[in-house]
Amino acid sequence: MSNLLRTVSAGARYPYRYVVNTSRNFSRTLPRSEKPTVPSEAVTEQNATSLHQKMTYVVKPYQKYALVWSGTYKSVADVPERVSHGVIDSALNKVRVKIAVYMMIATALLAGAAVYSGKKAAQRGDSLAVRGLAYHAKLHEEAAKEKEAAIAKSAQ
Repeated sequence: MSNLLRTVSAGARYPYRYVVNTSRNFSRTLPRSEKPTVPSEAVTEQNATSLHQKMTYVVKPYQKYALVWSGTYKSVADVPERVSHGVIDSALNKVRVKIAVYMMIATALLAGAAVYSGKKAAQRGDSLAVRGLAYHAKLHEEAAKEKEAAIAKSAQ
């Protein structure tokens, strides 16, 4: 009972604003494609290469295939070494959607095949109930044979 009172009093001690953090991080509110990528400093030729490296992302091999499959680039050889975050995100999202659509189509086709196969089995008279009865009959026969063999062995 004292633990319950301690818990209730602790809840009353701390106001709601201290319990729930309502502040939002700016980097989490925008998707990568909308994040500001240009730093506040002026761009000169000296820091242009470092600025390009800050604004871009090194592409991994699987991401190159995703960039090609999403239609961003024509071939894997055309994909540059560094690409912006937004381009990679949009390409990966397109690939995720394509994979999801293909999986839905495959699921529908396989479900149709299962229905067709089940109907053919029902026409043949094959069902799980019939298979179960046959399996249990087989088990009973084997058990009876083993019992007879044990009786014959003990009789000798």
